[in-house]
Amino acid sequence: MPPNFERVFSVPHHHRLVLIRSRARGGVWRGVYWTQEQMDQSGSVVARYESFEEISRIGQIQCGWRKYDNLGTLVSEQIFTESWSHTAGTQPHEAA
Repeated sequence: MPPNFERVFSVPHHHRLVLIRSRARGGVWRGVYWTQEQMDQSGSVVARYESFEEISRIGQIQCGWRKYDNLGTLVSEQIFTESWSHTAGTQPHEAA
């Protein structure tokens, strides 16, 4: 089950988060990948998120996300070596 992305991304309550794409991949690292857009009250896209959760054949877990502004510039990201259940509420790293 995917995490509560509104909470993970700290989306304001007056904005919507819209799932654009979801896909899964098998192989050495199995994974699920999501693309979402954050919309303001007028329906304009203010941010795009790419997130993922992967697990290796030996049980290593990696999850994370990247946030892009409405021009496509990376503004923050987080990568974790544990499951989403351990990461909710962790503050993002700002992009350089």
